[in-house]
Amino acid sequence: MKEIIDFGEIGEVQLMRSSLSFVLQQLEGNIRMSKELGGGSLYDLGCYCIHAIRSIMQREPTKVYAVGNHHLDYVDLSMVAVMELENGRKTVFDCGMNMSDLRQSYEVVGSKGKIDVPIAYVPLADRKGFVRVETDHAPKEKR
Repeated sequence: MKEIIDFGEIGEVQLMRSSLSFVLQQLEGNIRMSKELGGGSLYDLGCYCIHAIRSIMQREPTKVYAVGNHHLDYVDLSMVAVMELENGRKTVFDCGMNMSDLRQSYEVVGSKGKIDVPIAYVPLADRKGFVRVETDHAPKEKR
């Protein structure tokens, strides 16, 4: 990822988006629902999105706007956030334990193209990870 960006293949990076979600079947008694143990979608899933953003963008957030969907007396089931980084670039991430299917992707959008990583966080036995690079010239995949 960093090599593709550093090489300038997608131009100057303007935006990064990241998503990680699944449906949590069992809420009662689940450690992910415990306030005391630091549960919730932000702590359990959002941390991966934030780590990817900080790693790839190589900047720290200076402003954050986030909204969450809470479950009764429990913790946040989902969260959407916009972060502005030190260099003024914007990032967006969402995470949730109440969304159908496993969503686990990120996208880096530049001035000349974009990088898409559809299997970013959880390895899947039946699918290999890959990176899709789309530029003004032509799309290509890197495994």
